[in-house]
Amino acid sequence: MADRYFVNSSNPNEIQMVRIERNKERIVFIGSQIHRPINDAKSLAGSIVLDVNKWSKMMFVHQALRQVLLNKENDWTILLCTQGYGKLQIETIKQYFNQISKSDGSKTVRYIKEIINLNEILFYINRGDNKTNRNLYMIAELIFFCHGDVRGISPWMRDIPMSTDPYIDKKFAENIESYAFAPDAKIYSYACRTGLGNPKIDKKANGLDPMEKNSVAQALANATGATVYAYLRRTSYYDTLLNYDERDFIDAVHFYILKDRDKREYNGYTQFQGKPLTSEQQKIFDELNTIWNEGKYLVEEDILYPKGARHPVTYDETPEGVTSNMKTFWKM
Repeated sequence: MADRYFVNSSNPNEIQMVRIERNKERIVFIGSQIHRPINDAKSLAGSIVLDVNKWSKMMFVHQALRQVLLNKENDWTILLCTQGYGKLQIETIKQYFNQISKSDGSKTVRYIKEIINLNEILFYINRGDNKTNRNLYMIAELIFFCHGDVRGISPWMRDIPMSTDPYIDKKFAENIESYAFAPDAKIYSYACRTGLGNPKIDKKANGLDPMEKNSVAQALANATGATVYAYLRRTSYYDTLLNYDERDFIDAVHFYILKDRDKREYNGYTQFQGKPLTSEQQKIFDELNTIWNEGKYLVEEDILYPKGARHPVTYDETPEGVTSNMKTFWKM
């Protein structure tokens, strides 16, 4: 049901039904990035604490910025999990979102709300707040940029996921009120494996049933009535700022032309040996190198790029044996 009806009792001799039209709210959810991939050697460099590297710390923020910038004629609400982000980082994140404008000059982001626990997420979805009361606003789009696994979406995943960690899981979904969502609402999960329902599948499926109907994506579709899009595989944020070819390119320039590196980190580009850059190549290098290697966009030691992700989230290689496509889930 998209609208709510109230009885108008101002005239005791006549009962009238007043139809309340609700506005549509589009939400981008940004999880905390405090989980360090075990196979990411860079995240270990110079650090003995559990932390991520400067290139990946803001990957969820960057993807959220990309989403809003590509759709800036719509109104957006940002739900920001603040754990793990510094005070200046949070202020800068808000600044970057608040400076996005529509073609008529009005702000694209109408509201940024800080989130610290699951109860706040559930309450906001079901009830909204004084700015987005659910009697006035229904959720038309909800996009998750955060960690996850078969159990569900993990807004605060640590290095070693624990059974006690808070998850947007099937139990959470049972408490969602479908009234909060528009009839044509859409939910997108860019968290790992949220379309997968078989907890026995990790790196390889080995012929096992993925049990999609047992997934948190299906649970969200059933609870909200929304169309849900999710991956069965892990998701990859690797290309968020620079993809492999772009990293390879600037690495080759440093090694062959600038000669300020003793060895190559990547092994693709070799055509720069003894050859100067063209003006176009120099322009590309300056832009990419400024983002990746220089300190212009560092905020509390992490890269926070105001233009957001240059490349979208995609699928990873595992689990092998399940589809790499983003799957669609409807209410059963």
